[in-house]
Amino acid sequence: MKKLISLLAAIGMVASTSTTVVACPKNSENNNNNDDKNNNNENKIDLNDLKVRELGDVVSKEDIGLNLTLEDLVNAINEKNKDYGLTEDDVQFVSSNNTKAKLKATDSSTKFKGSVEITYNFRIRFNVTFFSDAIIGKGIAAVGKPEWNDGYLMVENYNLDTAASAFKRFVVPLLDKAKLVNLVIDYSDLEKTIKIEVIKENDKNFLQFTSIDGKGYDVQGVYVYGTTKIALKQQTAIPDGWKNSDLGEVKPVDNSDYMIKSAILNSFATKVGIDQNKLKQFSVNSYKKNDSNYEAEIISNINSDYVPEIIKVTFKMNLADESIQWSLTTIVDYLVEDSFVSLTSDILSSETYKELFDYITNTDGELVDYWEQDIALGINNNKFLFDSQKAKESEFGNFEQGTLSYSEFLKNAENLFDFAVNKNSDNKTGTIDIKVKDNIIDLAKGYKVSGEIKLNYQIK
Repeated sequence: MKKLISLLAAIGMVASTSTTVVACPKNSENNNNNDDKNNNNENKIDLNDLKVRELGDVVSKEDIGLNLTLEDLVNAINEKNKDYGLTEDDVQFVSSNNTKAKLKATDSSTKFKGSVEITYNFRIRFNVTFFSDAIIGKGIAAVGKPEWNDGYLMVENYNLDTAASAFKRFVVPLLDKAKLVNLVIDYSDLEKTIKIEVIKENDKNFLQFTSIDGKGYDVQGVYVYGTTKIALKQQTAIPDGWKNSDLGEVKPVDNSDYMIKSAILNSFATKVGIDQNKLKQFSVNSYKKNDSNYEAEIISNINSDYVPEIIKVTFKMNLADESIQWSLTTIVDYLVEDSFVSLTSDILSSETYKELFDYITNTDGELVDYWEQDIALGINNNKFLFDSQKAKESEFGNFEQGTLSYSEFLKNAENLFDFAVNKNSDNKTGTIDIKVKDNIIDLAKGYKVSGEIKLNYQIK
């Protein structure tokens, strides 16, 4: 027994020794790897030791580069810190805006570790070729391309002040559009950084723009540079016969500002004899009532064939009737086939009228879609017509109670409508025609009723 125990102990000892011998090389390898990693990390440059962190102006590499890129920042860091050798593969953004950023080393960087916060003033690179690009419709500036006279800036004459004024009239709206993509430039600041002059080449006139040395950083958030030119073309003077014209009667389709101005322009075109293509080059600057007449100012649009001179006209205006019109005829599309009105009697009386119109005006009955979609949503600003039609919510929206007196409407039914009863042979069913007298008639101030409808009926 003792021999067996001794043997097992011996085996155990051998096994333990063997395990130790085999494990020794493995531990040695791990230690070597850790040492290598530690040595590599110690050899890396800590970003937090960056000497120059205030980078000053950082200009986008690309023209109209609206957002700071990692490349922009890496280039600026290397420029301010000689022989630093940072690359885009070495770092990544933690956070950034137009004045400061935090960068950290990438896991794959073999040269850098840690993180750093830096400050700067980001500027968008702005080449003045942006202006000529807008005229010819090139690149991002094409959003401001004039609607008329491709490739030219239209001017009254080739005098520098006049041409510069025409350019300003064109470029200010262009810069307003540029704000939509976060390119914010005030023209009053911009014009101080560029030299504008009229030049002549091969008998053609151009407006030339050149950035002024030392002024490139004078516009906040932008670096202005470059030179360009825009071809000029002379506009036509406004004929004397167009000025102070009496347009006669102007009749807009409705009384919206857009339709009134459209009617004024159409009357102007008829008066002075220009076609629709020419008319599109004009717009109504303003209009107002003066005693019994109206006055309007018409002006040519930006870059049109005509000089931007105000044309004053007078006219009488026949405003459209904007009453809300309830048409019985439109109800027909919502009637269910073979539907009918239950009547106490087919003898026309106030009770009959009430039963007919209770059926028609029921906003929870067969015609619910008509009242919600055609009337409330369609013509009456989310409101029913009659005070008997209570406020409600539905899948189409929230609808307000009507304001017209339903009781007064019923009292006046005979004066508003013609009724005709057509009995069937069973004397229990038939049709009733309801037609508005004189085709259209006032219900109340701002409301009219028109049309006709045929309803099936059945005696209760």
